[in-house]
Amino acid sequence: MLVNVGNSHLVAALLFRGRIHGIYEHHTGILSAEETWADLARFRRGSLPGQEVFDRGGHGCLTLDLPPAAGIFPYTSVIGPKRAFLKDFDVDFPSPGGDMMLTGCFGLVHWLRTQKA
Repeated sequence: MLVNVGNSHLVAALLFRGRIHGIYEHHTGILSAEETWADLARFRRGSLPGQEVFDRGGHGCLTLDLPPAAGIFPYTSVIGPKRAFLKDFDVDFPSPGGDMMLTGCFGLVHWLRTQKA
């Protein structure tokens, strides 16, 4: 699961073998870190209804059929300017080249390199 904790929005994606299997979006700061982590725990299992997220002030979530090989998406990578919001949980803070702001750039380069011409 990749989580971007931005200044205004928190967005999470369930990623497995180059595909997105779910998207979650909420406003940064409406929920506590514990409430957010509880939402993400349910999201990664496919058991968080989008309407529930919407009813609590978020934009919702959508989870497609989850591949059994992904398990419960146990690895969580957190990026974004407010990433420290989830520092007390079992997460990784990637920083390619030592700079978290390059995470997206390196990800796009990697994706481009893996595409068939």
